[in-house]
Amino acid sequence: MTADTRAKLSEQRPYSAPPVLAVLDDDANIVEMIQFAALRIGFEVHIATNAMQFQKIVCEYQPTVVLLDIIMPDMDGNEVVEWLVEQRLTVSIILMSGFDGRYLTVVKNLCQARGADVCGTLSKPFSISELKSTLTKFV
Repeated sequence: MTADTRAKLSEQRPYSAPPVLAVLDDDANIVEMIQFAALRIGFEVHIATNAMQFQKIVCEYQPTVVLLDIIMPDMDGNEVVEWLVEQRLTVSIILMSGFDGRYLTVVKNLCQARGADVCGTLSKPFSISELKSTLTKFV
């Protein structure tokens, strides 16, 4: 293949970067499952186990999707979402928690009232198929 042919093909099929997923969760098993599933469906994945790491990841990689555990030891999900809104980022947020589904609904409504784009929730424990189904719409 000549250089001209390669150039024409690349113009016809421009490179599209994979969507970026930032994950905040302190449960190693959940993080491992999320990373496994998200990589397989085409995400670039960045993992944080605390809020400070998460904020650095968000600033550096500008994720398109955030998967966020709302119960964390150092900063809860409401505070993280508030920080995301303050940063004026265009990011889709998926909330997850091991608490009752009603709690997730309340938190989702509060976050949306703050102007956050909360587009889904996952109740722990969730299956790989639930996770993939939730994430696939962003790929």
